[in-house]
Amino acid sequence: MDTNQTDGPIIPGVYGTMPEKRVALILGAIKGIGKAIAVSLAASGIRIALTYHDWQDQLESLKEDLKEMNADHLLVGIDLRKTAPIEPLIKHINERFGRLDFLINNIERGGWPIVHGKYNQEQWDLEQSTTLRAKWWIFNAALPYLKKS
Repeated sequence: MDTNQTDGPIIPGVYGTMPEKRVALILGAIKGIGKAIAVSLAASGIRIALTYHDWQDQLESLKEDLKEMNADHLLVGIDLRKTAPIEPLIKHINERFGRLDFLINNIERGGWPIVHGKYNQEQWDLEQSTTLRAKWWIFNAALPYLKKS
């Protein structure tokens, strides 16, 4: 008897092997790096919860890609600068999938000074509301579920 069996197929991963039933939350998954991470994880059999807020013109492309892959996913439009819907989002993911194993905190909104030049106050405030506040709220809401898995 193979004592390394799990309840699902084994998928090579960064941390060894993992059962197929794992779940990842990817923030800012509508395009770019976030979408690439989501597609890669889904292709590996990991179930994915994805958030988006901006770049609505990219939404149909993302939906088509997920449909073609037959990816087990949850796609949620949410403004993470507002903290009130964050805990319900995490609870919804847990209700839908029964667990949360990975959190990919891929949001950043203010721009990069090295690329976009010196921050103005609006960019700075946007950066703080996404890169600092939203990520902190998401992490803290997700941590109990991450610990369970």
